[in-house]
Amino acid sequence: MVEFFITFVKWLSSYPGLIVEIFTRKNFGERYFTFYAVIVMFLSYVIPSGIVLYNFRSFYLKHFEGWFTLINVIVILAFAILFLVKGWQHRKKINKYGSTYDFKRFSYYSGDLNPIWYKYQNKAPFEINNMVIEKYLEPALFIAIGLVGMLGVFTFILGLSLFFCGIIHGLHVHVNYYLSRQSILNMIDEKISNEQLHDAFVEEKPAMETQGFEVLGALPPDKELREELYKIMIVDEPQFVVDGLTSSSENKKALWE
Repeated sequence: MVEFFITFVKWLSSYPGLIVEIFTRKNFGERYFTFYAVIVMFLSYVIPSGIVLYNFRSFYLKHFEGWFTLINVIVILAFAILFLVKGWQHRKKINKYGSTYDFKRFSYYSGDLNPIWYKYQNKAPFEINNMVIEKYLEPALFIAIGLVGMLGVFTFILGLSLFFCGIIHGLHVHVNYYLSRQSILNMIDEKISNEQLHDAFVEEKPAMETQGFEVLGALPPDKELREELYKIMIVDEPQFVVDGLTSSSENKKALWE
């Protein structure tokens, strides 16, 4: 249930996060950047704006305050068009590679980070690396832009949108890093379990002597029987549940999933 919720959050947050990535990165992988997602986000701006314009078109002509809302909507539509054009430019660059298959490009590549971040490497009070840029600096940039936009009368709605996109993108990146770490920990735990299986299962050594690995449950009292079962485990590949996760190659999660 927890894994499903985390995966759902990752999928849902990837769409608003595209607002950030499309303006800050380039050279995306073919399967990471899809124009379908660009269309979805474009429509998420255009459809509500169109509804507002249609339902309140007479209000704008009669009330002075209505003009502020009208200009806000026009700014949103202008940004949506800019976003669509930028997305199409990225997609055209991806399409240049055609339908070739090779080992030169990772299709889930999340794009080159803007090199301008690294120009402040020596001036920043903290280390600037890929993780810091993705998890904190990129989201913070759009949160800041959003806050500035919210101060303007004609850019309030756009600023509010960019503010939340920055927050959601930060959440999306944090989830990605969390899942990546879990994948690495799964592989480490599987390696330890394979190495310590004989000592933990056959020799019944305590967890302090098997790097923390232990076989839960009542073990067969006969050591010869445990030895025979161990040989079967080696052939069939051992599977042990650790913190609700089964350790086996069939259940390995790729870092990019």
